[in-house]
Amino acid sequence: MYIPKVFEETDKKRIIRLVEEYAFGTLVTCYEGVPFASHLPMMIEDSEGFVISGHMARENNQWKNFEENIDVLAIFQGPHAYISPSNYESPIAPTWNYASVHLYGKCRIIEDETKLREIIESLTDKYEKHQASPWVPDYPDSLLKAIVGFELVVSRVEAKYKLSQNRPETDRKTIISKFSSTGNDDEKSIAVLMKENEL
Repeated sequence: MYIPKVFEETDKKRIIRLVEEYAFGTLVTCYEGVPFASHLPMMIEDSEGFVISGHMARENNQWKNFEENIDVLAIFQGPHAYISPSNYESPIAPTWNYASVHLYGKCRIIEDETKLREIIESLTDKYEKHQASPWVPDYPDSLLKAIVGFELVVSRVEAKYKLSQNRPETDRKTIISKFSSTGNDDEKSIAVLMKENEL
């Protein structure tokens, strides 16, 4: 990912928070020179070692690419918002503010049924615990055979938080003020990230 130094994010806690909050990511592999992507819910299993886990349908042949032992890419797209030149004291061109994390590494297939159940249960709990009547998974063996679990062991992290760092403080404060009072969730989230940068 193209990351000018001014937009590079290196704070691991901040990166992990984005991956956890925007966990519906894109898993990209390449087979015989052709890229392939799956859109999947994933979660951080080990924040110290940076291990990402998830599962996909067995009929999705992407998991077979893992056996090639080449790097895969998991993309997590955080909030994003259009930035109008009207926010600037000296208007130039429009742009876009956003936060995105790219994680590279090797994927290993989870063969152990107990481990696969743990992945499913952890992922389900993450999204069910806020429901009025949380659903508890109880997958029969036949259903487990229809999916493939995986773990991505991350070897390289790229994080880009493009939050108007290249603009004067007055412009940044104008954007924060406007986005903080908007009805758009992405704009509000961008304002929060920008406030963190100001601190």
